[in-house]
Amino acid sequence: MQRTRSRAGISRFIRSRGYVSSDSWCSVFGGGALPHFFSINQPGYKSSDQKPDFVVSLHKHFIYIIILGMCDSMKIAILGGTGSIGEGLALRWAVKHEVFVGSRKLEKAQASTDKYRKILEESGDTCTITGCVNPDAVDRADVVVLSVPYEHVSSTIETIKPYLRDQIIISIVVPMKKNGHFLYAPPESGCAAMEIQGLLPEGVKLVSAFHNVSAKKLADINNKLDMDVFICGDNEEANNVVSDLVKDIPGLNPMIAGPLEVSCMVESITPLLVNLAKFTKKKHLGIKSV
Repeated sequence: MQRTRSRAGISRFIRSRGYVSSDSWCSVFGGGALPHFFSINQPGYKSSDQKPDFVVSLHKHFIYIIILGMCDSMKIAILGGTGSIGEGLALRWAVKHEVFVGSRKLEKAQASTDKYRKILEESGDTCTITGCVNPDAVDRADVVVLSVPYEHVSSTIETIKPYLRDQIIISIVVPMKKNGHFLYAPPESGCAAMEIQGLLPEGVKLVSAFHNVSAKKLADINNKLDMDVFICGDNEEANNVVSDLVKDIPGLNPMIAGPLEVSCMVESITPLLVNLAKFTKKKHLGIKSV
C-alpha cells in the first residue's frame, strides 16, 4: 500500500471530511508559522476534546503530515478505464490511490492515462496512475472496477480470470437496449451482477455500485458532486471497502441497498435516468435521497 503524495489531494481530502479549516491547512503548507492547533470543524468540538487522528511533527525544515487511518492507499484497476465513467473514477481516485487504467489495447490505455495525468497536474495534484492491458491491471490490483459494456463482460472476465485471486470486483455494468428510448434488458439470471458472479472464481468478492452516477459530472474534477451511490453485495467487508471508496470522492454518499440480487433494481434506474435526460432536457442526472 502506498500513501498519497499530493499536497493538494490530501488538502482536499482532509477538508472534505471537515477536520481542518482551509486557513489552518494553508498556513501549514503556505510558508507561515506552524499553528499550535488545527481548527476543528466537527460539530460540538471543544479545545479540551481529544485531538483528531492525525499527527503533525516538525523536524528541522520539514513538515510531515501523518494521517492515521485516513490516507491508506489502495491499488485499483479500472477495466474500461478509457470510457466516460472510467475516466471520472480514475481522476477522482488517482490523487489518493494507485490507479491502473485498463484496456484491451495498451496504446489506448496509455493515451488516456497521459490525458488524466495532465488534467490532475494542471489542477495542482500529483497522482499515481498507470495505463496497461486489462490482465496486467487486474494482476496488480486490490480492487477491480468492471466498467465495460455488457456485451463485453464475458470475454473480459475470461481474459482476466487467471489473475483473479481475492480481489474485490465492483460491477457498474448495466445491460440496456435502445429502441427510440432505453430499456433495461436483464439476462436470464435477473441482472448483470448475478450473471457476473457466476463467471467469477471462488474467493473473489463482487459488489455492484456507481450505476447511477453522472459520468460527465464525475469526470469534471471542478464539479461539486451531490449524489448517492447505491451499493449491493453479499459480503459485509467488501461492501465496507466500496463504501469507503465512495466516500473518497467528495460529494458522493454511499448507501447499502441490500444483497447482490437487489442489483436488478439499481441497474434498472440507469436507463430511466437516461430517458429522463432525453425527454426532460435535463442532462447528467443522478440520484439523491431526501
